[in-house]
Parts: sequence; structure tokens; C-alpha cells
Amino acid sequence: MGRMRALARAQLLAAFAVMVGATAPASADTAPMGSAIAQPHRAGAPSHIVVSGSGSSAGLGGTSPKGITLAVYRGFRLDLRTIAARCTSTANPARCPKSSQVASGSFRGTATYPGGAFPFNGTIQAFLAPPSAGALADVIVVVSVAGMTYSGRGQLVAVAGPVYGYELRADPLPAGAVPAVPAGVTVTLDELSVNVGAARRLRGPRRRAAQGGRRRRGRRCPAGRRGRACRRARGRPRRPTPGRSVKTLNLITNPSVCAGPWPFELRVRYADHTDVRDFGIACSG
Repeated sequence: MGRMRALARAQLLAAFAVMVGATAPASADTAPMGSAIAQPHRAGAPSHIVVSGSGSSAGLGGTSPKGITLAVYRGFRLDLRTIAARCTSTANPARCPKSSQVASGSFRGTATYPGGAFPFNGTIQAFLAPPSAGALADVIVVVSVAGMTYSGRGQLVAVAGPVYGYELRADPLPAGAVPAVPAGVTVTLDELSVNVGAARRLRGPRRRAAQGGRRRRGRRCPAGRRGRACRRARGRPRRPTPGRSVKTLNLITNPSVCAGPWPFELRVRYADHTDVRDFGIACSG
């Protein structure tokens, strides 16, 4: 049971590393590779950000990240009103309300260790939580794999910089969120996909009905019927039904200008150094 639990924690670490595009630990054989795209990628359009990876492998050893920060290009607009609820189930984040969810995904792969190997698959979910001091919101990430569930907490903060406008910070990582695993364990992620985004439709107050109305279409008055008898036969005047205005909120809206890939920056802090990786999201229009 101890070895199975350690392998499950190894799978969690590898999935987390690819999900955020991070480098593997210092003792790793190969850094996981991933990519991110906007759907749609048209400038100014509401979108979802899709993170994906495949064919990645990482040999996990004794060095683990101490903190992770993802910097988001300032041109993106985030509307947190889109998320109707906040997750307050810190003791059991698996019970976070559906209306607080901002991301979902899945992954599959194979864990190899001296003397054996077995396939695995899991799910990833992220939820908005009430903010810590100075944050726009906290973010709870829940990963389920091999029959076990792990969670971590980060903060979404606004920053005033020339390039980046938001940072998603998990620094320092909670104790035990990225555990050390036995040397020699290798995890291969065959496929991973995470979709970040949400939309919400709001109905406004009813509009006032227009004065007057059209008479319902009906047959002609029968011969010999006039006045009130004719009106009864043809139907009463129909008044328009007051409607409601509808407004759609979107969690993510693309920058209004596409002058090249929209930049992101990932910083992974270890005990003795920090790895910085720059990447971009292709755009059009």
C-alpha cells in the first residue's frame, strides 16, 4: 500500500508539472512539454484557454518545486462575476459547488518503477474560493488519480507591469502538495487536456410591454355576426408579452489587439534556483 500511495503521488506531480508547463525536478530525465491555445483565438473574443500535452515523461527524484507562478499577459480580461459561487469546502474540496468551477481536464499515462509498471488515469478540476489578503480570488486545484484525491491552493492577484496583468501564484506550495517520491520512479503522460474558462447568462428586469397590440389571426366573422359577437369569434386583441434582457458574462476575453503571440511566463522556484520559461498563445485578427 505504501508503494502504491507513493506512485500515486508521483503521478500527481507529473500531471501537475505538465498542466502548468513546468520543468520537471532537477533530477528528471526529460522535462514535460505542453502547449496552450485560446479557443477561439480571435482578438477581442470571449474564449477558453486549453492546455494540452502528450508523449511527455519525467523521472522523479528528491528535488521538488517549492513554488510556482504563472504570469498572464495584461491584455486578457478576467471577469470574476462569471463565477456565481465560491468554494468554501477547504476540508473537502471535492465538494466544491459546480458553479464555482473554472477549469476541468483529464490525463492518462503509465508509471514505471523497478520491477513493474501500471497504467493510470485521472481528472483535474479547479474552483474559485474566497480571496486571501490582497488577492482577487483563491484557486483550489483538485487532482484525482489511482483512487485518491489531492488538492492545493493558490492565489489570483492583479499586478501592475508593462507586460503582465495577472499572476496565478502557488508560492510557497502547501506542505506535502508536491511530495518527494522514491528515486527511480518514471511517469509517462500519454495525454493531458485542461480547459480553463466559463460563461454565465444573466437575465435582466422585464421590459415594459408596448402599448396596444395585434389582433389574433382568426377566421372571418360568420355571416350575420357583428360587433361584440364578431370580436368573440375572431379572438381578443393580443398584447406583446414583456421580455427580459439577457447578458452573457465570460470569465476570459482575449486581448483586443493581435500583434504577435500573447505572452505568458512561468516561474518554478526550487530550493536553490528558479526556472523561468516564456511562451505565447497564437492569435488572429
